[in-house]
Amino acid sequence: MPKPVRAITLALAATALVVSACGSEKPSPGAVFPSGAADAAEALLPPTKAARVFEGGGAVESGYHEVRPSYLGRLTLAVNCVGDGKITLAVAAIGTAEAGSAQPREVGRATADCADDPVAAEVSFDGDPSWDRIALDLVDAESAAGRAGFAYRMTTDAGRPVTAGNLPSPSEALRLTSDAGYGVGSDVSPGSGSQYAGSLQERGRYTVAAACVGSGTLDLRVGDVRTTINCSFSPSRHDSAVDWNSGPAPEISVEYHSTATAPARWAAQFIPR
Repeated sequence: MPKPVRAITLALAATALVVSACGSEKPSPGAVFPSGAADAAEALLPPTKAARVFEGGGAVESGYHEVRPSYLGRLTLAVNCVGDGKITLAVAAIGTAEAGSAQPREVGRATADCADDPVAAEVSFDGDPSWDRIALDLVDAESAAGRAGFAYRMTTDAGRPVTAGNLPSPSEALRLTSDAGYGVGSDVSPGSGSQYAGSLQERGRYTVAAACVGSGTLDLRVGDVRTTINCSFSPSRHDSAVDWNSGPAPEISVEYHSTATAPARWAAQFIPR
């Protein structure tokens, strides 16, 4: 029965051609991007000299949600997306129990177009000691779901990752080599106006060594002498001079200016010279 055998052989050959043709088709974007696009997106994030606090990413999918610790300083979120579509990564702050609010509050969002050679989207905001955690959510990502991968990176201008639990001390930033003189300092809130901090104790000539931990500026007044100190979460010592030779004791006061709501911590040492 040779004829049926020939017919079966021809049918198998035709099937093989069909399978071969199907196998030679280019895979759909959805089959490629989630597996390698996130790594590509991470590699294409712009270089930075700022301190990195955390990174993340993956295949774009609706409902992506990540919770990270909160950090201080001027925070910048950079987002990249490789593939097709568009994504928005929203950032929400979750307050501490002591702050009285554990409900997330949106503080920024970055929208990135997905492409083979994408341009990163960035958003910046100030970290706050009253925050406990930061939530990151992909929103408006339907056009890129299953068709792209993304990566993000959070950095801080604080010089190192700083949390509310490991705030540096302004007194340590003074780097005093002796206990000569006397010091003052406290916490001060933005928008609270001028805060009285005492008066000079003895007549003389002084070097005023001061430092401030925060994210704004501190106006330090000693009598008629006013000095503006930049507050940061990597504080450095700022020196000025003041003399008291006669008359009433000069009063010491401070005023803190910041877009953040959290207080600053400052210290000053009056060193005889």
